[in-house]
Amino acid sequence: MKKFFIGLIVFCSISVSASAVVVNSQNSQTPVQQLNILPFNQYLEFYSIDKNNINMYFIALPDEQDRKFIKTLNDTEKENYKYVKKVQKLISKGNWGEVLYKYPNYFPAYVQYYNYCMSKKNYREALRMLVQIQNMDKYGQVFKQDIVNYAFGTLYYNTGNFTKALEYFKAYENIGTDYIYSSIANCYFYLGQYQKAIDYKKKMKTPAYIDKELIYDAYVKLNDTKSANELAKELLKEKYGYTNLLRLVNTSLTEDQKIVYAYTARNTASTDSQISEINNIIANLEQARIDSKISKLTQFVKVPKWSDLKKQFPPNVTQNEITLKQDEYFSLANKYLEKYSGQNLTNAFNSLNQDFVNYIQTKKNEYYKEQELQAQAQMLLEQQRQNNYVRQQIIRQQRLRYYMDMDRMYYMGNPSYYMSPYDLWW
Repeated sequence: MKKFFIGLIVFCSISVSASAVVVNSQNSQTPVQQLNILPFNQYLEFYSIDKNNINMYFIALPDEQDRKFIKTLNDTEKENYKYVKKVQKLISKGNWGEVLYKYPNYFPAYVQYYNYCMSKKNYREALRMLVQIQNMDKYGQVFKQDIVNYAFGTLYYNTGNFTKALEYFKAYENIGTDYIYSSIANCYFYLGQYQKAIDYKKKMKTPAYIDKELIYDAYVKLNDTKSANELAKELLKEKYGYTNLLRLVNTSLTEDQKIVYAYTARNTASTDSQISEINNIIANLEQARIDSKISKLTQFVKVPKWSDLKKQFPPNVTQNEITLKQDEYFSLANKYLEKYSGQNLTNAFNSLNQDFVNYIQTKKNEYYKEQELQAQAQMLLEQQRQNNYVRQQIIRQQRLRYYMDMDRMYYMGNPSYYMSPYDLWW
Protein backbone atom coordinates (compact mmCIF):
# COMPACT_ATOMS: atom_id res chain seq x y z
CA MET A 1 0.00 0.00 0.00
CA LYS A 2 1.35 3.37 -0.97
CA LYS A 3 1.27 5.94 1.78
CA PHE A 4 0.65 9.61 1.16
CA PHE A 5 3.39 11.86 2.66
CA ILE A 6 4.56 8.98 4.86
CA GLY A 7 8.14 10.21 4.80
CA LEU A 8 7.11 13.57 6.23
CA ILE A 9 4.78 12.00 8.77
CA VAL A 10 7.02 9.28 10.13
CA PHE A 11 10.48 10.81 10.01
CA CYS A 12 9.99 14.56 10.68
CA SER A 13 12.58 15.51 13.32
CA ILE A 14 11.69 17.72 16.25
CA SER A 15 13.46 21.07 16.61
CA VAL A 16 12.50 24.72 16.92
CA SER A 17 14.61 26.93 14.72
CA ALA A 18 13.54 30.16 16.40
CA SER A 19 13.97 29.04 19.95
CA ALA A 20 16.19 25.99 19.50
CA VAL A 21 14.04 24.12 22.00
CA VAL A 22 14.99 20.43 22.02
CA VAL A 23 13.75 17.92 24.58
CA ASN A 24 14.35 14.16 24.29
CA SER A 25 11.20 12.08 24.05
CA GLN A 26 10.55 9.97 27.10
CA ASN A 27 8.14 7.71 25.22
CA SER A 28 9.85 4.47 24.26
CA GLN A 29 7.56 3.87 21.30
CA THR A 30 8.77 4.55 17.79
CA PRO A 31 7.06 7.30 15.75
CA VAL A 32 5.16 4.66 13.76
CA GLN A 33 3.90 2.97 16.93
CA GLN A 34 2.94 6.31 18.43
CA LEU A 35 0.88 7.32 15.38
CA ASN A 36 -0.82 3.95 15.16
CA ILE A 37 -2.45 4.33 18.59
CA LEU A 38 -4.08 7.66 17.71
CA PRO A 39 -7.85 7.53 17.12
CA PHE A 40 -7.44 9.87 14.14
CA ASN A 41 -4.40 8.09 12.68
CA GLN A 42 -6.29 6.95 9.58
CA TYR A 43 -6.48 10.58 8.38
CA LEU A 44 -2.91 11.69 9.11
CA GLU A 45 -1.38 9.81 6.19
CA PHE A 46 -3.06 12.29 3.85
CA TYR A 47 -1.35 15.29 5.45
CA SER A 48 2.09 16.80 5.45
CA ILE A 49 2.93 17.51 9.09
CA ASP A 50 5.13 20.45 10.11
CA LYS A 51 6.10 19.27 13.58
CA ASN A 52 8.23 22.31 14.32
CA ASN A 53 5.40 24.81 13.91
CA ILE A 54 2.29 22.83 14.93
CA ASN A 55 0.81 22.74 11.45
CA MET A 56 -0.35 20.24 8.86
CA TYR A 57 -1.22 20.66 5.21
CA PHE A 58 -3.56 18.83 2.91
CA ILE A 59 -2.39 19.16 -0.68
CA ALA A 60 -5.32 18.96 -3.08
CA LEU A 61 -4.24 17.07 -6.20
CA PRO A 62 -5.32 17.94 -9.75
CA ASP A 63 -8.20 15.77 -10.98
CA GLU A 64 -6.08 13.41 -13.08
CA GLN A 65 -3.51 12.85 -10.33
CA ASP A 66 -6.28 12.51 -7.78
CA ARG A 67 -7.90 9.70 -9.77
CA LYS A 68 -4.57 7.91 -10.12
CA PHE A 69 -3.85 8.28 -6.43
CA ILE A 70 -7.25 6.86 -5.40
CA LYS A 71 -6.51 3.73 -7.44
CA THR A 72 -3.52 3.03 -5.19
CA LEU A 73 -5.71 2.92 -2.06
CA ASN A 74 -7.64 0.03 -0.62
CA ASP A 75 -11.35 0.32 0.18
CA THR A 76 -10.85 1.58 3.75
CA GLU A 77 -8.28 4.14 2.66
CA LYS A 78 -10.57 5.35 -0.11
CA GLU A 79 -13.34 6.02 2.41
CA ASN A 80 -10.92 7.84 4.67
CA TYR A 81 -9.60 9.90 1.77
CA LYS A 82 -13.09 10.91 0.71
CA TYR A 83 -13.85 11.88 4.30
CA VAL A 84 -10.69 14.02 4.44
CA LYS A 85 -11.56 15.77 1.18
CA LYS A 86 -15.07 16.47 2.45
CA VAL A 87 -13.77 18.17 5.58
CA GLN A 88 -11.04 20.03 3.69
CA LYS A 89 -13.60 21.41 1.26
CA LEU A 90 -15.39 23.12 4.15
CA ILE A 91 -12.07 24.32 5.55
CA SER A 92 -11.10 25.81 2.19
CA LYS A 93 -14.30 27.87 2.31
CA GLY A 94 -13.48 29.11 5.80
CA ASN A 95 -16.53 27.45 7.35
CA TRP A 96 -14.75 26.87 10.64
CA GLY A 97 -17.85 26.87 12.81
CA GLU A 98 -19.50 24.18 10.70
CA VAL A 99 -16.30 22.13 10.57
CA LEU A 100 -15.72 22.09 14.33
CA TYR A 101 -19.40 21.47 15.04
CA LYS A 102 -19.86 18.60 12.58
CA TYR A 103 -16.41 17.05 13.09
CA PRO A 104 -15.53 17.69 16.76
CA ASN A 105 -12.91 14.92 16.82
CA TYR A 106 -11.15 15.78 13.57
CA PHE A 107 -7.63 16.61 14.74
CA PRO A 108 -6.28 18.23 11.51
CA ALA A 109 -9.15 20.76 11.58
CA TYR A 110 -8.10 21.99 15.03
CA VAL A 111 -4.50 22.30 13.89
CA GLN A 112 -5.43 24.25 10.77
CA TYR A 113 -7.86 26.49 12.66
CA TYR A 114 -5.15 27.17 15.24
CA ASN A 115 -2.87 28.41 12.47
CA TYR A 116 -5.68 30.43 10.91
CA CYS A 117 -6.19 32.18 14.27
CA MET A 118 -2.46 32.81 14.55
CA SER A 119 -2.39 34.37 11.08
CA LYS A 120 -5.24 36.69 12.11
CA LYS A 121 -3.54 37.46 15.45
CA ASN A 122 -6.60 36.13 17.25
CA TYR A 123 -4.42 34.82 20.03
CA ARG A 124 -7.18 34.08 22.53
CA GLU A 125 -8.95 31.77 20.10
CA ALA A 126 -5.61 30.24 19.10
CA LEU A 127 -4.96 29.53 22.79
CA ARG A 128 -8.31 27.77 23.06
CA MET A 129 -7.46 25.66 20.02
CA LEU A 130 -4.02 24.80 21.38
CA VAL A 131 -5.64 23.41 24.53
CA GLN A 132 -7.78 21.18 22.30
CA ILE A 133 -4.73 20.09 20.31
CA GLN A 134 -2.85 19.23 23.49
CA ASN A 135 -5.79 17.25 24.86
CA MET A 136 -6.20 15.25 21.64
CA ASP A 137 -2.46 14.66 21.30
CA LYS A 138 -1.83 14.35 25.03
CA TYR A 139 1.11 11.97 24.69
CA GLY A 140 2.88 14.05 22.05
CA GLN A 141 2.63 11.48 19.26
CA VAL A 142 2.17 14.15 16.57
CA PHE A 143 3.64 17.30 18.14
CA LYS A 144 6.26 16.98 20.86
CA GLN A 145 5.32 18.45 24.21
CA ASP A 146 8.19 20.93 24.25
CA ILE A 147 6.96 22.44 20.98
CA VAL A 148 3.42 22.74 22.34
CA ASN A 149 4.62 24.18 25.64
CA TYR A 150 6.63 26.86 23.92
CA ALA A 151 3.60 27.73 21.78
CA PHE A 152 1.63 28.09 25.02
CA GLY A 153 4.25 30.49 26.34
CA THR A 154 4.05 32.59 23.18
CA LEU A 155 0.25 32.71 23.26
CA TYR A 156 0.09 33.62 26.94
CA TYR A 157 2.58 36.39 26.20
CA ASN A 158 0.54 37.68 23.26
CA THR A 159 -2.63 37.67 25.36
CA GLY A 160 -0.95 39.66 28.14
CA ASN A 161 -0.65 36.85 30.70
CA PHE A 162 3.05 37.45 31.29
CA THR A 163 3.19 35.49 34.55
CA LYS A 164 1.91 32.35 32.85
CA ALA A 165 4.12 32.94 29.81
CA LEU A 166 7.16 33.30 32.07
CA GLU A 167 6.45 29.90 33.64
CA TYR A 168 6.61 28.23 30.23
CA PHE A 169 9.68 30.16 29.02
CA LYS A 170 11.63 29.61 32.22
CA ALA A 171 11.28 25.86 31.75
CA TYR A 172 13.66 26.16 28.78
CA GLU A 173 16.14 28.59 30.35
CA ASN A 174 18.86 25.94 30.58
CA ILE A 175 18.92 25.71 26.78
CA GLY A 176 20.51 29.16 26.81
CA THR A 177 19.49 30.46 23.39
CA ASP A 178 19.04 34.14 22.58
CA TYR A 179 15.39 33.56 21.77
CA ILE A 180 14.70 32.05 25.19
CA TYR A 181 16.58 34.80 27.04
CA SER A 182 14.77 37.47 25.04
CA SER A 183 11.37 35.92 25.75
CA ILE A 184 12.08 35.69 29.48
CA ALA A 185 13.35 39.28 29.54
CA ASN A 186 10.24 40.55 27.78
CA CYS A 187 8.02 38.90 30.38
CA TYR A 188 10.01 40.39 33.24
CA PHE A 189 9.79 43.85 31.64
CA TYR A 190 6.00 43.79 31.39
CA LEU A 191 5.79 42.42 34.92
CA GLY A 192 7.67 45.53 36.09
CA GLN A 193 10.88 43.70 37.01
CA TYR A 194 13.11 45.92 34.90
CA GLN A 195 16.51 44.93 36.30
CA LYS A 196 15.79 41.25 35.63
CA ALA A 197 14.71 42.17 32.12
CA ILE A 198 18.05 43.92 31.57
CA ASP A 199 19.99 41.01 33.05
CA TYR A 200 18.38 38.45 30.73
CA LYS A 201 18.77 40.66 27.66
CA LYS A 202 22.45 40.97 28.47
CA LYS A 203 22.77 37.18 28.48
CA MET A 204 22.04 37.22 24.75
CA LYS A 205 25.05 36.67 22.50
CA THR A 206 23.73 38.82 19.65
CA PRO A 207 20.85 40.98 20.87
CA ALA A 208 18.70 42.39 18.09
CA TYR A 209 17.83 46.07 17.73
CA ILE A 210 14.44 45.52 19.38
CA ASP A 211 16.16 43.89 22.35
CA LYS A 212 18.34 46.95 22.83
CA GLU A 213 15.26 49.14 22.67
CA LEU A 214 13.73 47.20 25.54
CA ILE A 215 16.93 47.57 27.57
CA TYR A 216 16.78 51.32 26.94
CA ASP A 217 13.16 51.43 28.13
CA ALA A 218 14.11 49.43 31.22
CA TYR A 219 16.91 51.90 32.06
CA VAL A 220 14.42 54.75 31.73
CA LYS A 221 11.97 52.97 34.04
CA LEU A 222 14.79 52.56 36.58
CA ASN A 223 15.75 56.27 36.20
CA ASP A 224 19.24 55.18 35.13
CA THR A 225 19.63 58.14 32.78
CA LYS A 226 23.35 57.69 32.19
CA SER A 227 23.02 54.08 31.01
CA ALA A 228 19.96 54.97 28.95
CA ASN A 229 21.88 57.79 27.24
CA GLU A 230 24.82 55.53 26.39
CA LEU A 231 22.49 52.97 24.88
CA ALA A 232 20.58 55.67 22.99
CA LYS A 233 23.84 56.66 21.28
CA GLU A 234 24.37 53.05 20.26
CA LEU A 235 20.82 52.82 18.92
CA LEU A 236 21.35 56.04 16.93
CA LYS A 237 24.38 54.50 15.21
CA GLU A 238 22.28 51.53 14.16
CA LYS A 239 19.23 53.50 13.11
CA TYR A 240 19.60 57.24 12.60
CA GLY A 241 16.28 59.02 12.90
CA TYR A 242 13.74 60.96 14.91
CA THR A 243 12.99 58.29 17.54
CA ASN A 244 16.59 57.76 18.62
CA LEU A 245 17.42 61.46 18.51
CA LEU A 246 14.44 62.05 20.77
CA ARG A 247 15.82 59.41 23.13
CA LEU A 248 19.04 61.40 23.32
CA VAL A 249 17.06 64.56 24.00
CA ASN A 250 15.34 62.86 26.92
CA THR A 251 18.50 61.36 28.45
CA SER A 252 21.26 63.89 27.77
CA LEU A 253 22.77 65.20 30.98
CA THR A 254 23.14 68.88 29.99
CA GLU A 255 20.60 71.36 28.64
CA ASP A 256 22.96 72.36 25.82
CA GLN A 257 23.15 68.77 24.60
CA LYS A 258 19.38 68.43 24.81
CA ILE A 259 18.85 71.53 22.65
CA VAL A 260 21.36 70.40 20.02
CA TYR A 261 19.74 66.98 19.74
CA ALA A 262 16.26 68.52 19.76
CA TYR A 263 16.96 70.74 16.75
CA THR A 264 18.61 67.80 14.98
CA ALA A 265 15.59 65.62 15.73
CA ARG A 266 13.26 68.23 14.26
CA ASN A 267 15.16 68.04 10.98
CA THR A 268 14.27 64.35 10.78
CA ALA A 269 10.61 64.72 11.82
CA SER A 270 8.29 63.46 9.09
CA THR A 271 4.80 64.10 10.46
CA ASP A 272 2.94 67.06 11.94
CA SER A 273 2.60 65.22 15.25
CA GLN A 274 6.37 64.72 15.44
CA ILE A 275 7.01 68.36 14.53
CA SER A 276 4.52 69.52 17.16
CA GLU A 277 6.06 67.21 19.78
CA ILE A 278 9.63 68.31 19.20
CA ASN A 279 8.65 71.99 18.91
CA ASN A 280 7.11 71.80 22.38
CA ILE A 281 10.32 70.27 23.72
CA ILE A 282 12.46 72.92 22.02
CA ALA A 283 10.21 75.69 23.32
CA ASN A 284 10.49 74.42 26.89
CA LEU A 285 14.28 74.16 26.62
CA GLU A 286 14.64 77.60 25.04
CA GLN A 287 12.26 79.13 27.59
CA ALA A 288 14.26 77.59 30.43
CA ARG A 289 17.44 79.07 28.94
CA ILE A 290 15.87 82.54 28.75
CA ASP A 291 14.46 82.28 32.28
CA SER A 292 17.91 81.33 33.55
CA LYS A 293 19.52 84.34 31.88
CA ILE A 294 16.90 86.75 33.18
CA SER A 295 17.20 85.38 36.71
CA LYS A 296 20.80 86.58 36.73
CA LEU A 297 19.84 90.18 35.90
CA THR A 298 19.87 92.73 38.71
CA GLN A 299 16.89 94.71 37.40
CA PHE A 300 13.30 93.53 36.97
CA VAL A 301 12.41 92.44 33.44
CA LYS A 302 9.12 90.92 32.43
CA VAL A 303 9.85 87.46 31.05
CA PRO A 304 8.46 86.83 27.55
CA LYS A 305 6.41 83.62 27.27
CA TRP A 306 6.19 81.89 23.91
CA SER A 307 3.64 79.43 25.27
CA ASP A 308 1.20 82.28 26.01
CA LEU A 309 1.43 83.45 22.41
CA LYS A 310 1.21 80.00 20.88
CA LYS A 311 -2.08 79.31 22.65
CA GLN A 312 -3.63 82.17 20.68
CA PHE A 313 -2.70 80.79 17.25
CA PRO A 314 -5.79 80.10 15.12
CA PRO A 315 -6.20 76.73 13.32
CA ASN A 316 -5.00 78.11 9.97
CA VAL A 317 -1.40 78.39 11.22
CA THR A 318 0.46 75.31 9.98
CA GLN A 319 3.16 73.41 11.86
CA ASN A 320 5.74 74.76 9.45
CA GLU A 321 4.63 78.32 10.19
CA ILE A 322 4.70 77.66 13.92
CA THR A 323 8.24 76.31 13.56
CA LEU A 324 9.41 79.43 11.74
CA LYS A 325 7.74 81.83 14.16
CA GLN A 326 8.99 79.92 17.20
CA ASP A 327 12.58 79.99 15.94
CA GLU A 328 12.23 83.68 15.14
CA TYR A 329 10.83 84.44 18.59
CA PHE A 330 13.58 82.71 20.57
CA SER A 331 16.31 83.94 18.26
CA LEU A 332 15.22 87.57 18.82
CA ALA A 333 14.72 87.03 22.56
CA ASN A 334 18.27 85.71 22.96
CA LYS A 335 19.61 88.49 20.75
CA TYR A 336 17.89 91.16 22.88
CA LEU A 337 19.29 89.61 26.06
CA GLU A 338 22.79 90.00 24.68
CA LYS A 339 22.26 93.46 23.26
CA TYR A 340 20.05 95.32 25.79
CA SER A 341 19.66 95.79 29.50
CA GLY A 342 17.37 97.64 31.90
CA GLN A 343 14.43 99.51 30.43
CA ASN A 344 15.76 99.03 26.91
CA LEU A 345 15.53 95.27 27.37
CA THR A 346 11.97 95.58 28.69
CA ASN A 347 11.02 97.76 25.72
CA ALA A 348 12.62 95.28 23.32
CA PHE A 349 10.65 92.39 24.83
CA ASN A 350 7.44 94.43 24.74
CA SER A 351 8.08 95.20 21.09
CA LEU A 352 8.76 91.53 20.40
CA ASN A 353 5.50 90.46 22.03
CA GLN A 354 3.54 93.16 20.23
CA ASP A 355 4.92 92.11 16.86
CA PHE A 356 3.75 88.57 17.48
CA VAL A 357 0.38 89.74 18.81
CA ASN A 358 -0.07 91.64 15.55
CA TYR A 359 0.92 88.55 13.56
CA ILE A 360 -1.58 86.43 15.49
CA GLN A 361 -4.34 88.98 14.92
CA THR A 362 -3.59 89.00 11.20
CA LYS A 363 -3.80 85.21 11.09
CA LYS A 364 -7.06 85.32 13.06
CA ASN A 365 -8.52 87.85 10.61
CA GLU A 366 -7.52 85.57 7.73
CA TYR A 367 -9.06 82.61 9.50
CA TYR A 368 -12.34 84.41 10.22
CA LYS A 369 -12.47 85.57 6.61
CA GLU A 370 -11.92 82.02 5.40
CA GLN A 371 -14.68 80.80 7.70
CA GLU A 372 -17.01 83.50 6.44
CA LEU A 373 -16.28 82.63 2.80
CA GLN A 374 -16.84 78.93 3.53
CA ALA A 375 -20.15 79.75 5.23
CA GLN A 376 -21.21 81.84 2.26
CA ALA A 377 -20.20 79.09 -0.15
CA GLN A 378 -22.17 76.57 1.90
CA MET A 379 -25.18 78.87 1.95
CA LEU A 380 -24.96 79.35 -1.81
CA LEU A 381 -24.68 75.62 -2.30
CA GLU A 382 -27.76 75.05 -0.14
CA GLN A 383 -29.67 77.72 -2.06
CA GLN A 384 -28.76 76.06 -5.34
CA ARG A 385 -29.91 72.74 -3.95
CA GLN A 386 -33.25 74.26 -2.96
CA ASN A 387 -33.63 75.91 -6.37
CA ASN A 388 -32.90 72.61 -8.10
CA TYR A 389 -35.49 70.90 -5.94
CA VAL A 390 -38.14 73.52 -6.78
CA ARG A 391 -37.23 73.29 -10.47
CA GLN A 392 -37.59 69.51 -10.40
CA GLN A 393 -41.02 69.81 -8.75
CA ILE A 394 -42.18 72.26 -11.42
CA ILE A 395 -40.99 69.93 -14.18
CA ARG A 396 -42.76 67.02 -12.49
CA GLN A 397 -46.03 68.98 -12.31
CA GLN A 398 -45.70 70.01 -15.95
CA ARG A 399 -45.19 66.41 -16.99
CA LEU A 400 -48.20 65.30 -14.95
CA ARG A 401 -50.39 68.00 -16.52
CA TYR A 402 -49.19 66.97 -19.97
CA TYR A 403 -50.12 63.32 -19.39
CA MET A 404 -53.54 64.35 -18.08
CA ASP A 405 -54.15 66.48 -21.18
CA MET A 406 -53.11 63.61 -23.43
CA ASP A 407 -55.53 61.26 -21.66
CA ARG A 408 -58.39 63.76 -22.01
CA MET A 409 -57.70 64.23 -25.73
CA TYR A 410 -57.69 60.47 -26.22
CA TYR A 411 -61.04 59.95 -24.57
CA MET A 412 -62.60 62.99 -26.28
CA GLY A 413 -61.68 61.43 -29.63
CA ASN A 414 -63.61 58.29 -28.73
CA PRO A 415 -67.39 58.44 -29.79
CA SER A 416 -68.43 56.59 -26.66
CA TYR A 417 -67.21 59.59 -24.70
CA TYR A 418 -70.27 61.53 -25.96
CA MET A 419 -72.85 58.78 -25.43
CA SER A 420 -75.01 58.58 -22.34
CA PRO A 421 -75.09 55.43 -20.25
CA TYR A 422 -78.66 54.86 -21.57
CA ASP A 423 -77.41 54.87 -25.18
CA LEU A 424 -74.67 52.42 -24.31
CA TRP A 425 -77.24 50.06 -22.76
CA TRP A 426 -79.31 49.88 -25.91
